[in-house]
Amino acid sequence: MAKPKSILYLLPVAFFQRPDEPGFQVQTLNFRTAFGFVLPELRKREMDVTLVSLNNNSKQVGYGKEHLKQTRQEESCRAFFFERKTRRGRLFPQLMQLLLNLKWLYRVMKTTNPDIVYGYNDLGALYGIILGLFFRFRLVYDMRGDRVNEMAVQGAPWWRVRLYRFIRNLCLKKSDLVFTVSDECKDLPPGKRHVAKYNFYDAGRFCYDAQKAREMKTGFGLENRFVLVYSGTDKYYQMVPQMVEFFARFREVCPDAFFMINLPNESEKFLTELRSRNLPDIRMAFFISTSLS
Repeated sequence: MAKPKSILYLLPVAFFQRPDEPGFQVQTLNFRTAFGFVLPELRKREMDVTLVSLNNNSKQVGYGKEHLKQTRQEESCRAFFFERKTRRGRLFPQLMQLLLNLKWLYRVMKTTNPDIVYGYNDLGALYGIILGLFFRFRLVYDMRGDRVNEMAVQGAPWWRVRLYRFIRNLCLKKSDLVFTVSDECKDLPPGKRHVAKYNFYDAGRFCYDAQKAREMKTGFGLENRFVLVYSGTDKYYQMVPQMVEFFARFREVCPDAFFMINLPNESEKFLTELRSRNLPDIRMAFFISTSLS
């Protein structure tokens, strides 16, 4: 009987972060959501699935295991959660953690021997490249966005920008398939196979219902008001100052407008911009909402 095809998801960060944790990254939530969609499809194709999550703290290990249990995903995949042992920030501890991660990954690879390794972001793909010196598999590089440009714009040291540029170019060169965020993604090597990975949603959960929409607006006290909704993060590339400036200008032509900002946590960036334009804020559940009344 032929051995089933297998894939290993290599996540270099925590699989489950709570929104109120310091350093919360919404990308981990995005990965969990995507993994939940893809896992049943892979199992339908009789593929063996392994999940590896690195650099967890002790609580995050528990969160990850509990999430797999509650969603019953533990029945469809093998999961390994490794706890970070060194401090962040300084170069030597980072290198030590890199070696520890490679040691743990080597053991998992010996056990699972996957046909495909899915490297999440630059670091995940870099681990895959190093493991490729010892094992044979196809490497998928989930490029996410242009991390090099993000670091340069935010004023990272020149050596760090160069290092990440080197890592990204190496990942592009050595991977068998690149997931990009756009059909027009720059810097891909000639002939490199890539697939644009667009946003998606669960139509079973997010579908328009006129009656529910009216009930929700009534519940928030927003009947007959124009509502602008932003749902996402407050990262610099989301252009928070420009977004609030647009709303302030929009208020001039629609004084009864309401700005609902849907974020995992309260955002000081949004609040600072709102206050600078004398826009009062009202907080409701996980919403930071700005009323003009």
